[in-house]
Amino acid sequence: MPAAERLIRALHRLTDGQAGHWRMIPSLGVAATAGAIDTAMRAGWIEIEGGHSVRLTEAGRQVAKG
Repeated sequence: MPAAERLIRALHRLTDGQAGHWRMIPSLGVAATAGAIDTAMRAGWIEIEGGHSVRLTEAGRQVAKG
């Protein structure tokens, strides 16, 4: 799961670890591969809105901190 972990860490940095902050997938750069997004979503680390925006769940925030 390293790619998914890179994704949530990038999202955590972009949102300053704040809960509920959405970011556009392209703003995550190379970390936002389809596989990483799918893995993070299945693990319950992110939520996706409209196929273009993501935010960390509380579980994702905890993993990103670790």
